[in-house]
Amino acid sequence: MKIYLPVLFSAIASSGIWVHAADNKTSTNTTSDDNDNNDTILSPPHRFCADDLEMVFGFGDSYTNLMGPKGDVWTWNHFQSNDSVLDAPIRINGTTAHGPNWIEYLTKCYEGLPQDCEPQLFDVAYGGASVDSDLVPPAYTHIVDFIHQVKQWKEYIKPAVTWKPETTLTAVWFGINDALNSSKTKTWIELGILFNKIMDVYSEQLETLYSYGMRSFLVVNVPPMEHAPAHIGNHTIAKVVKSFNDLLQARVALFNTKHKNEVFVHYLDAHRHFNEYLTNSSGLFKNTTGYCDVDKCEYPNYE
Repeated sequence: MKIYLPVLFSAIASSGIWVHAADNKTSTNTTSDDNDNNDTILSPPHRFCADDLEMVFGFGDSYTNLMGPKGDVWTWNHFQSNDSVLDAPIRINGTTAHGPNWIEYLTKCYEGLPQDCEPQLFDVAYGGASVDSDLVPPAYTHIVDFIHQVKQWKEYIKPAVTWKPETTLTAVWFGINDALNSSKTKTWIELGILFNKIMDVYSEQLETLYSYGMRSFLVVNVPPMEHAPAHIGNHTIAKVVKSFNDLLQARVALFNTKHKNEVFVHYLDAHRHFNEYLTNSSGLFKNTTGYCDVDKCEYPNYE
């Protein structure tokens, strides 16, 4: 499944987040009625201009995490010292995609010090992360959830870097581990209760980031995990993911409504885009149903 991460950038670009200075005639709201998918620009596009982007903050799981000498295969930085933020280069191809992942394509920040990129990229995503480890326990106790990624950002990155709300994008992609791990043991009623608790925490973290001054958000939903090699044809997984995504979209809309005219929020329907690429995969990949050899999947030789 991770081999499709590079093409997610084209989905972001085509869905309308990249509004340039010359494109102010773009409509103020893009919904499923306008672009035939669930990508939703919940605030006027002219409030966010890609030409002015100077900083990207990333939060998420293994679909978003980077690697570096201050971290390991799980994350870019373990923040073991206060001065580690500006002395932590990104390792090229150090991702679970064995090549640039979507947030690197988005920023063109593939290696080196994050502050030397244009735009800068400070990514605290952690492989295996869920929104709240108390609600959905991770596979290993060292995994850092959304709550603690936000705390790490506040404690280490916030005092180390200079950024402006109007030129900063906050990218958030959680839910894959929440949906997959909770689906194994929960009834549908229990899942509904759990997912609403997860959404409460998700919303709280968005509010916390807002309180720190962040105003432009890219929120990505869960892709169709029933197409991943470990879950091929699993209709239960498909239903679980849909339930999670429906709740997420509603909560993101509520967040936008609460801060109307103050925030730019782009809800990216990765689920639809992944399905589209998988359905029309013959021109892109040789193998879409099984795991592949690392040598064959390593950038730029994706199969």
